[in-house]
Amino acid sequence: MLCENAYRRGRGIGIEPRCYANEATKEITVIYHELESDTFFLCDECAKALKRDAIKHGYKVKIRKL
Repeated sequence: MLCENAYRRGRGIGIEPRCYANEATKEITVIYHELESDTFFLCDECAKALKRDAIKHGYKVKIRKL
């Protein structure tokens, strides 16, 4: 599976892409509050960037290796 935030996929998930076409190795769930969350399948570089950005905005993050 291709990283959902890769340059090759266009706009990605909204954060700046860190890769071109890397394989997704992590499943990341960003929890906004008890009722809302989003799940993404990302490579290591994009996963680190998303985690950093989510925590900066006060959201919880769960990471699982694929």
